[in-house]
This record gives sequence, structure tokens and C-alpha cells, in this order.
Amino acid sequence: MSALFPPRCAPLALAMALAFASLPALSQTAAPVLATQAYNLPAQPLNITLARIASSSGVRVSVDSELVRGLQAHAVQGQLTPEAALQQALVGSGLELVRTGSGVLTLRRAAGVEAATTVVTPEGSAPVLATTHVQATAERNASTEGSGSWSGRSATIGKSTQSLREIPQSVSVITRERMDAQGLRTLDQALGASTGVTITMGDPDRMSYNVRGHSVDTLQFDGMAFQPSPDTGGMLVQTDMLLLDRIEVLRGSAGLLQGSGNPSASINMVRKRPLAEFAGSAALTVGRWDQYRAEADISAPLVASGKVRGRLVVANDDKKTFQDYYFDDRKTVYGVVEADLTPSTRLTVGATWQDQKTTGSWYGLPASPRGDLPWYLPRSTKLGGAWNRWSRDNTSYFAELEHSFDNEWKLKANLTYAEMHLYDFRQSYYTGNYDPLTGRGLNISTGSEYDYMDKQKGLELTASGPVQLFGRKHELVFGASQRDGDVRTDGGGLIGPNYNNANPYVWNPAAMYDPPRGIYNSAYNNRTRFDQKAIYGMARLHVTDPLKVILGARVSWYDYDKRVYNAQWLQTSRAGYKIDREVTPYAGVVYELDKATSLYASYADIFQPQNNIDRYGEIIDPRQGASYEIGIKRDLFEGRAMASLAIFRIDEKNRAQNDVDGPSPCPHTTGGTPGTYCSIATGETRSEGFELELSGELMKGLQAFAGYTYNSTTMVRDRNTQGQPLSSRTPRHLLRVAANYRLPGELGRWSVGGGVNVQSRTYNTGSGRVVMQGGYAVTDLHAQYRITPSTSVSMNVSNLFDRTYFRAIATGAGNFYGEPRKVSVTLRSTF
Repeated sequence: MSALFPPRCAPLALAMALAFASLPALSQTAAPVLATQAYNLPAQPLNITLARIASSSGVRVSVDSELVRGLQAHAVQGQLTPEAALQQALVGSGLELVRTGSGVLTLRRAAGVEAATTVVTPEGSAPVLATTHVQATAERNASTEGSGSWSGRSATIGKSTQSLREIPQSVSVITRERMDAQGLRTLDQALGASTGVTITMGDPDRMSYNVRGHSVDTLQFDGMAFQPSPDTGGMLVQTDMLLLDRIEVLRGSAGLLQGSGNPSASINMVRKRPLAEFAGSAALTVGRWDQYRAEADISAPLVASGKVRGRLVVANDDKKTFQDYYFDDRKTVYGVVEADLTPSTRLTVGATWQDQKTTGSWYGLPASPRGDLPWYLPRSTKLGGAWNRWSRDNTSYFAELEHSFDNEWKLKANLTYAEMHLYDFRQSYYTGNYDPLTGRGLNISTGSEYDYMDKQKGLELTASGPVQLFGRKHELVFGASQRDGDVRTDGGGLIGPNYNNANPYVWNPAAMYDPPRGIYNSAYNNRTRFDQKAIYGMARLHVTDPLKVILGARVSWYDYDKRVYNAQWLQTSRAGYKIDREVTPYAGVVYELDKATSLYASYADIFQPQNNIDRYGEIIDPRQGASYEIGIKRDLFEGRAMASLAIFRIDEKNRAQNDVDGPSPCPHTTGGTPGTYCSIATGETRSEGFELELSGELMKGLQAFAGYTYNSTTMVRDRNTQGQPLSSRTPRHLLRVAANYRLPGELGRWSVGGGVNVQSRTYNTGSGRVVMQGGYAVTDLHAQYRITPSTSVSMNVSNLFDRTYFRAIATGAGNFYGEPRKVSVTLRSTF
């Protein structure tokens, strides 16, 4: 196993080592003292009272700082157990004490009770609490850490915190509790367990996410969008889930939220933030194929008043896989500091560093000339050189400044900067299709060497708050954003022998020639820049008590330029376009049938610029993706679970087509040959279907999730493929089910659960062939035993029945086996 961290990260590695070294002592002191003790705590800020009770009793209370901000604790007096003391402190606060599945105490808004707001009184006088009624539907805290639930009640993906029933689109929340229980450690694992998301791959580390028949080309961190370049999307290191509080997935067009993109989904990864009191965890994982993982997560106040808080998260995941000559070494460091500059102003700054070194196999396995999937080859087969490798370094910085005004308005400024660097890429490749009948057809070549750098910056200002109009209270959101990127690509083809008619059964990657670095038979260099600016606004109008209407629009400006150079740095091609004042509308309506049930309907739009020239020499119009959706959402079991049904349709128009009625070759392109054409924006597609989702606590101790998607896609208007599926690799039927049950009574130390992912057949077409894979199901199991209230051991088994299947299928290269059965064991301690 490689060294945990490079020299520049030595202090963080030391902190991690100290955390693990402290495990035995911490596990002894962290056990809660259940005996009563005397308390005499005055009425004071709630966070201080909670910290004192936790410190004196040894009980861990996980608290979101935003939830207790500005709240006053009730005086705590008498001979009490720690839990009774906490309950007494919460009297009149509008919060309730709950215990998570891991045994940790946490706070949440109480449904249908009165929440307190502090009224400032002269020093020394008794605190006076003004009360306002808080309904279960008015949950405003979206954090899931410490909730113990598989169901998120709220989301921040819409530029302000809204309950899921207030958002007139399908939204799924993958909570911290669920990620921990199922062992979801990377983004592809988490999204692969979500409703309606299918995943294909360009290699074992380049994942492509597809929702409702369209690829997801934009991701978000804390609501700030970034768009990996199409040329260098593989530079994105899979985000380690240890960094995150939750993942929010809004399905359908999301142009109002992120600007340009495909009409698929908006995926928002929400980072963990510092907690109000000291807390931490550490874990060790050992798994099949020499997987060794170490992680630590520590949060603490940095000053005695608690006005400055910090958090440090570190992880190292070092493993091999079922494929020969493959290793994967990932390191993650995340640090964040949060400071209350004033009672109404909060500043948050943070940074993330992720590094991945892997060997990879970009081309996977070949289909046969007749279109048969390579079932005949072992899952361990690697076609290429043992020297294949690529190393990536992702570094990002962010800052948030938020101010709350006395009139309930909030002003928020976000600034982000990210660098995605691919600094050691050397890959062999193959061409042709191996024919098992003749033993011929496969040629393996030396390959290429590249260096990439993708830098992106983002700035966003948002103002949100209520207004009174016609005797009712409404909500407004206004914002402005700018996002720009600069991508550099340098490299070329390596000089080495070709291996013609290679036999994959006896191919030895270690025997393949390792070419010298920096010597190319051809070179390729490009520079790409893009800039996107926007202003947007949204109004949530409370027309009547049960009826809300949401209206919004975004105006975008987009500028793109790409230049390609040869080895002598002479420009060989240039492409660029501008989009001015592209308007993206949004409309939705939510109607509350009762306090637990909402009906909704929405229209959402998004645009995607196209670099295609028409017969007049002009850039064709952007693609337009319009999403239509109606549905129903219902809280179940007093808000502990939620069920939803959505019926959707996505119509996309203006897809580029060959203008066969125009001149040929197109006079506005260089190097045109007869038979090539200009473009015309006439293509249309449709994706439609429905989704069902259920998540949350279905009975005491049972957390569950179920998501089913039916999706049909069609090329409505296309010169070559009209009437065929838009995305044949999107299964019509997709089912994800998972559950975790904490056993009752004396068996309460045990939690057991599992899940199953089921999908119908998919296929791919090309080169006159059709490659098809039938439907399949993959089953997982997990179990946890709590050794002490703060220490547990868990086991996760993926692909329990060792099902052989392909995660990605292609008519030529690009077929990748799914992972065989894998067992991993984790020892975790909280303190």
C-alpha cells in the first residue's frame, strides 16, 4: 500500500493518525453515563447548555449549528439523567430530541409544536420566549447528518431551503445515514442507488450519468455548478462521500438553477459543515482485492464561545480490483472553517484536495464482429500494457458569506475555484473486433500520452426573502452568476510496435513494450475557454392557503472558443460561438390537499449551445429541452417517510441535423469534401414515463428506500434514426430497493439490511451491428453490530449472488464487466 499522503499533507495525515491512536481511550470515555447527576444550568444560549450536558455526562449530541442558532435554553435543574436534562433544556424551543440508528442523540424540528424565537431582555431578568406555530411542512433545515433517517425533508438545490413538498419537480435526497449504512463511498455508488439514474462508463474511472434518457453534463457543489469539459471529463476524481452531508437529485430540466446543460437532472453535492460541539469519527475498512481504507472526520469549536468552528475530513482508499494489473489509490483531504462574524453574518471558507493514481483500461473489452458481447473472456481480462496509468489531482476552494436581515431577507455570496489536473496519462489501446471463431481481428497499439489542466471559477450572488402583497406573504429569490473555464490539453501518440491479431486469451500486459516518455509520432494541443453569465429571479406566490404558484426566469450569456494546434504550435482549427440573452423560463404550481399531501405540476426549460454552422455561415440555435411534470407527494408516518409519484415528458428540439438540401460540401467549413453538409436545427426527441419513490422510516427501526422508473425515449424527428430510441442504453424499467432494520429489544445492538438493483434489457447499435444485454438484478447485503454505543463493526456484501453482467455495452470497444461479489468489513468509532 502506498504512502498515505505527500509531504504537503503531512500535518493532516498526522491528525488522522492521532485520531486512530486515540480510538481505545475515546471508545471508553464516549460511552454515555446513564446514572442521574445534579444539574444547575441557567437559561442561556442553547448551544452552550447542550455542550455542557454532553461534556459532563459523556453523551454525544450531534447538532446542526443552524438549527440552534439564536435559540435560548430553558433552565436545567435537579437530579436528572442526561437525556432528561436535554429534554428540559429544549422546553419551548420547538426542537425535539431523537436517537439515530447508530445510537447518537440529535435534534430536529418538532412537527406541529411551537418553536421559540428569542426576545432580548435586560441582563439578569428571566428570558421571555415569543412563540410561532411551526407546521410539519415548514421544515427548513436540510442537513441530514445525525438525523438517523433515509429520507430528506428539505433541499437547498433551488437557491433557498425548501421542503420537498414545496418543490414542483421530482427530488431525491440521499442522506448521510443511508450512505453510511449501505457503504456508498463514491458518487457513482451513491447515484447508482438513486431513483432513475443509470451509469455507463468510458473506463473503470470515467462514469457517465444518464437520467430520463439524457446525460448529466453539469454537477453542483453546495448549489454552485461546474461543468467538466467534454474533452477532459475523465479528469474528475470521483468525489468521496465522506465529504458530504447529502446528495440532492432534481430530475428534469434545471436551466433556472444552472444555466446551460442537458434536460436530464441537476445533482447537488452538499458538503459537511462544522458542528456546534466537538465530535468526530474514525474508521478502518478492509475488503476483497486488497482494499485498505482509512478515514477520519473531526469537528470542533475553535474558540471558547463557539463562534468559530472547524472541521477536517481525511480519507485514503487503496485497492486493487478484479481486473488484472489494475490498482486504484485515492486520497482526500477536506477542511472547512465557519465563523459567526456577527449574530446575523456568517463566513464559511473551505478547501478540498483529491488525488487519484490508477492504471485503468480505457477500452474495456471488444464485441465480436457479429455483435456478441465478450462473455467468452474472463472478467479479469485486461487488453493493453501493464504500464497503463493515469494520475489526477483535483483541488478546489470555496467561500460563502451569508447575512440575515431583520426583515427575514438573506443575502448570500458564493465564490469557488477548482483545478482538475491530469498529470500522468499513458494509455495503450486496441482496434478491431476479436472473432472467437477465427482467432483474428484484434490489434493492440502503443497508445498516447497526455497532460490536461481544467481551471474553473464561479461567483454567485443571491438575495431571498418574503414580501407582503394582497394581504399574503410571498417569497422572492434574485441572483446573478458568472462561471468561466480554461482547459489546456497537450500530448501525442507514443512510438512503439503494433500487435496485430492479438489473442486476448493469452495476452500478457506485462510483456507489452513500454515506450519512452515525450517521444511522439504526432502531437495534439488545444486551448478551450468558456464563459457563462446569468441573472435570474423566482417568485413563490401564496395565492391561497393551499395554492402556491412558482414563476421564474433566467437570462444567460454564453461564450465559447476552442483552438487546436499541431506539434509546431501552428493553429490547425478553431471553433467558437456566442449566445446572447438566452431566456430560460420556469413555472410550477403546488396545491396542498391536506397538511401531508401536495399535488404539483411544472414546466422547466434548459438550453445547450451547439457548435454547428448553417448554410448561411451562422451558428445554429441552441438545443432546447422542455420538461413537463405532474405528480403527488405525501408525508407518511407523521413525517418520518415520504412517498411520491411523478409523470414526466421531456421534449427536446433544435438538434443539429445534416442540411441535405443545402450546398455540399458546406462552404463555411474547412477541409470539406463532397457529401458533407452544413447543419440545420430540426431534430426532435421525446422522453416520457413515470417514477415512484418511497423513503424514510416505515416502522420503528426500519429505514427503507424504493424507487421505480419507467422511461421510454424516441427520436421524433431525425433523418437517419426517426422512430428509434433516443437512448437505447436507458432501460425502460429500473428498480432500486434498499432497507436497514435495527433489531428490537436485547438484539438492539444489531442492524441488518440489504438492497437490490433491477433493470430491464438495454442495447447499443453501430457499424451495422446490435449489441444487447438482457435484464439483470444485483443484490447487496449489510449488517452492523454496535460493540459499544460509540464503536461498531459492519460488513457489506455487494453482488451477493456473483451475477455476471456488463456495466457498459458497445458494438466495438468499450464493454466493461460489472464488479463480482465483494465483501468488506469496517470498524468505526465515534467520539
